[in-house]
Amino acid sequence: MTAEGAASLTVRRVRCVDCGRTHSLIPAFAASGAHADDGLIEHTGTSYLADPAATYRSVAAAAGIAHATAHRWLTRLGRVAVAGLFAAVLALRPSLDLVATLPKLVAGEERKARSPERTELLRSAQQALVAGRLLAEERCRGLDEPRPPTIATLFRHPT
Repeated sequence: MTAEGAASLTVRRVRCVDCGRTHSLIPAFAASGAHADDGLIEHTGTSYLADPAATYRSVAAAAGIAHATAHRWLTRLGRVAVAGLFAAVLALRPSLDLVATLPKLVAGEERKARSPERTELLRSAQQALVAGRLLAEERCRGLDEPRPPTIATLFRHPT
């Protein structure tokens, strides 16, 4: 609704030439999570993945969000193209031992993940947070930016 009354929104559908699937092009203002604070997404993900006792409900309560939102954010982080982040980090800092730098386990993963697929997704989310932070720091090295962009910004607006 607008001050002038009801407004309509046309959502375009497109077909991917590579996979053949159709997708809806939703404007950013209408996309799920588009209004969430990037720092809150990163903090929620980091809090859940670093604390073995953390639950979706506990981190969501601390963040003032629904537990389903925390779950959705972690799922989205886990689906980030981690390999692309790794490659970008290594291109900027070739001497980095990425294997030694990235976490291999999620704190309390045996309790948090109820399937092998969810275990891998949580591990990927944690690695995406670490790799994204490294990438953001490398991109800001030598710049006058007071704070590097968050991983949430990177996964919403990849460059």
